[in-house]
Amino acid sequence: MALEPFEMRIMVNACITRYEIDEVPMNTIINSYNITKDDANLIRSEILERKGEIIFDVE
Repeated sequence: MALEPFEMRIMVNACITRYEIDEVPMNTIINSYNITKDDANLIRSEILERKGEIIFDVE
């Protein structure tokens, strides 16, 4: 089931907050939620739109 727009905003904000407190890499944060791959991709896109400097994987 696809996330509603308000749920998407909440998820994006939660991911960014967790990332900014140096919790873990962004992909790990996104994958910690029980969401579909399509929703995860939408969240990644929105995060990049808001915070383009975020790195999703550790090299």
